[in-house]
Formats: sequence, structure tokens, C-alpha cells
Amino acid sequence: MHNRIFIRLIVVSFLTLMSGTGSAQDIWSDVRRIVAIGDVHGDYDQLLAVLKMADLIDGRGKWIGKESHLVQTGDIPDRGPDSAKIIRFLHKLAGQANKKGGYVHLLIGNHEAMNIYGDLRYVHPGEYKALIARDSVRLRDRYYKVFIDKLKTKLPVDPASVFDDAYRDAWRKKYPLGYVEHRYAWSRLGEFGKWVLDHNTIIKINDLVFLHGGISAELGDMTLTQINEQIRKELSSVIYPEISLMDSPMGPLWYRGTARNGADEELPVLLAQLKRLGANHVVMGHSTTEGTVRPRFGGKAIFIDVGVSRAYGGRMACLLIEDGKFFTLHRGERIPLPRGNDNLLDYYEKVALLDPAPSPLNDLVTYLSGTGDIVDPPINFRQAVADPLP
Repeated sequence: MHNRIFIRLIVVSFLTLMSGTGSAQDIWSDVRRIVAIGDVHGDYDQLLAVLKMADLIDGRGKWIGKESHLVQTGDIPDRGPDSAKIIRFLHKLAGQANKKGGYVHLLIGNHEAMNIYGDLRYVHPGEYKALIARDSVRLRDRYYKVFIDKLKTKLPVDPASVFDDAYRDAWRKKYPLGYVEHRYAWSRLGEFGKWVLDHNTIIKINDLVFLHGGISAELGDMTLTQINEQIRKELSSVIYPEISLMDSPMGPLWYRGTARNGADEELPVLLAQLKRLGANHVVMGHSTTEGTVRPRFGGKAIFIDVGVSRAYGGRMACLLIEDGKFFTLHRGERIPLPRGNDNLLDYYEKVALLDPAPSPLNDLVTYLSGTGDIVDPPINFRQAVADPLP
């Protein structure tokens, strides 16, 4: 935490920052066709493949979705090398969609927030490489000087510390070429940071709420607009907030209770929040499924992080809603999404047959086949059992 604050202060000293503008609208109605895609994690080719599968773009990457609404529930960056390419593509696609009467909703995920605040544990080396420019060496050298000056003036420094060539070489390995450009791009003035601050955390389309993590009891009586404004305010802060909604495990970017908890514990909270928000369903990414769209609690909760990125297996599925009917688009096939718990096994068996063998869903099918009862297992249930929520 302290290291992130320190790096943030250095970046602030090195760059002039300003806030994003934010998106005022967070409710849409009478939308006939919705396509919802989960976590992309730096895989441009896989994103394009899913968009083509959903008839939203043509072979040149141009919008053909007419009045469709595309919802991407966050976590564009990290784990893969193509975040810059994806962000620039989606920026153009949003403009194309608007001209055709469609809409591209890009929501904030926990990895967008992590990149803005300098938690770079999952940044792929290719992310830095993609931002290298002609003057990257000079820029990094200038940044190194600012870094050392700040280190000497802002923190207690061991008198025995030696900032020699060996120290500089070690520092350069930790902060490769493209790092400074990356931090600038994700600042509030930067191309990516400002872009994120123009997005919402949570929206409602028709009777569905969309967000990255989940809606917990911690949200209390907050409206959609209040949630969006609070997350935007926290991301705009120069100093990392010690207590924040954006970083809370119960907050909308991180919450996994809807994915992990049983119906007795979670369903009353979920139903109360949905009623308060005037919705019948919540659609979430963040909690990676076994390989396809996963409904829980009779379809009240729908999980769409299927592992599209090749970092997670390169799975091909998304949620499609047309005229109030729910489908999984799985490898180009439309499979009706169960709205209750009575057809879950049949649904997963059909979807698994569409995968190259062995399907990542086989374990789930085997588990459901052996229960003898109608069950609603946690998302990625093997991991949920091995790594329960605190």
C-alpha cells in the first residue's frame, strides 16, 4: 500500500493531472438486443472473435450491430499484452455504434482501478512494450532522476544507500522501457485513465443490472448514480484512499459473494438489492466460470466471465438477450439460458458438446450428474471449495 502511494506521488510530481468528465446516464430502457461480454484481459484477437460471433462487427472490425447494446463488464487490462490496442479499438467502435443507433457500455472493473492506482502485479510485459516510443529512453532517465530526488526528500533513506550504476541497472529492470508511458496513460490526464473515468461502474438496461463484481449488502441504499459517482471520485483522488468502495471486498468491483455463497445466505440480499434497484437480474464478470455463461439462483444472477482471454483458456461465449429472451452464444450456437434450476444439467451438457474435447465444463457436468438433486453450485465450484471467502 505505501509503495503504491509513493509511486503515485512521484507520478503526480512528474505529470500534470486532471479529472475525467464521467458519464451521467446509467439507465436505459426498451433495448431490444443486448450482448454482454465478460473479462477480456488483454486479448484483442479473442475479443474480436466474440464480437464477430455476436454479429456486432464485420471482418474489418466495423460495427454492424445496428441498434444493439454491447456491455463489457470491465477487466480489459492485465494478463495479456493488448490492452492499449483493445481500448483504442473500443473507443472507435463506440463512436460507430452511436452513429447506427447502438451503444457500447464499458464498465469499470477491479483491474482498471488497479492500473490507475499503480497495482501492477498482473501487467503483462507486452503492455509496457506496446507503449515504447522514440524518446522512451530519455523519458525513463528523466523519471529515474525524479524518482531518486523524491526518494531522498520524502522518505527516510539509509545512509549506507548507494545510488550507483548497479542500483540504476536494477531499477531499470524493475521499470522497463514503456513503464513511464504506461503510468502516464493510466493517469487521470492520460489516454486510458481519462477514458476509464468517463465510464460507469454499474448500469441498468431494461430489467437487468450490469457490473463487474457484484451487489452486496454494503451498498446499502446507494443509487446507481451514487455508486458511479463514488467510484469515480475515488479513482480521481491523487492519494490512494485508505478506506474506499472501489477497493472493498464487498464493493461493486470485487464482491464474489453472489458467485460463491449458497442461496440461504446470498439470495435474500440479492433479491432485496434487485428490488431496490428496480431490476430482476444482475449480470456480472470477475468470477471466472468453468467455460460458459453461468446462471445462479434461478437466473437472478448471471455470470459472464467465461475466460475469453487465452490467459484463461480462450473460451468463446457471451450472453445474448433478444426481445426479453436469454441465450448463451457458445462457439456460435444459441443455447437458451435456463431461467430456473430444473434444466441446469441439460444446459451444461449441450454447451459442453460444442467444445473441443475435453470441455472445461466436463467436471461441472459430472458433478451435477452425480448429485441426484437439483443443485446450484458456486461459480468455478472446485476453486470456491478450495479457496472459500473469508
